[in-house]
Amino acid sequence: MLEGMTYESFVEWQRYASVEPFGEFRADLRIGQLCAIVANLFRDSKKQAKPYSPADFVMFVDKESEEKRDIVAPETRAWLYMMAAKTEAEKHDQ
Repeated sequence: MLEGMTYESFVEWQRYASVEPFGEFRADLRIGQLCAIVANLFRDSKKQAKPYSPADFVMFVDKESEEKRDIVAPETRAWLYMMAAKTEAEKHDQ
């Protein structure tokens, strides 16, 4: 599948994922929402004044910059650069 996918197509999927997350990160967010609901139901507001959020239960989320997170993993970024170089090379070959 990856050999048949162009760089432009991959970038379009990345844009779509930034608007409508899918895959394991999306699944983690759903579970995080459920965990936050349950934790808030049993939270002692005197001991824990601030309600829990889904980010408190999702691994690998930087809580400081949750809104500005970069959805592109380092491995994916490397693949993007490789595909961009391949696409550029193919343009020059034509």
